[in-house]
Amino acid sequence: IIWMVMLWGVFSAAGQVRYPNAVAGPEGIYVNCGNRIPRDFAYQIFRRTQGSKTWDEMATIACENHFDAFFNKVTLANVHNPVYQLPVDSTKGVIWRFVQRAVFTDSIPLFGAMPMYREALGVTWYDGTAEKGQKYEYKIVTLQAGRQPEEKVTAAVSYPLTPRSDYGIKVGKHKVKENHINLSFTIGQ
Repeated sequence: IIWMVMLWGVFSAAGQVRYPNAVAGPEGIYVNCGNRIPRDFAYQIFRRTQGSKTWDEMATIACENHFDAFFNKVTLANVHNPVYQLPVDSTKGVIWRFVQRAVFTDSIPLFGAMPMYREALGVTWYDGTAEKGQKYEYKIVTLQAGRQPEEKVTAAVSYPLTPRSDYGIKVGKHKVKENHINLSFTIGQ
């Protein structure tokens, strides 16, 4: 049983996302502050171009705790990434119950990972003012009454993302079946 617990721990830690992080999109940068939903605290976001010593304050975000404000924020945030379908009125109640019970975004099936919901949950901020050709770093400060502010800095992100020309994909084995193909491949080195 001990080895099963250790194995579970290794695999659960391996799949976790490191926060904060910044991801370049086609029209801006998503800054993912964390996965803990800020209900009694806030995330303050600062930005600087790589190599600069000066941080510019960009935003302070927290979870929208009112039903209408939350879904209005979902709708507004969807403009940045309109590939996702907005919720119909009949599903909003179910989503809202998940949101109200959750402490972490990981506890909200499907919706906790979608950019527009992450913005309404106050864990992601969209930087629509990023300038093309720049590399940015973001500093996230967690602000909570009675506690010392906690600061973390993202890795630098290029905007727009510099496309790679060679991903180094090497096919090891392949097996052609009647209605599918099995591939064994490596990426990189």
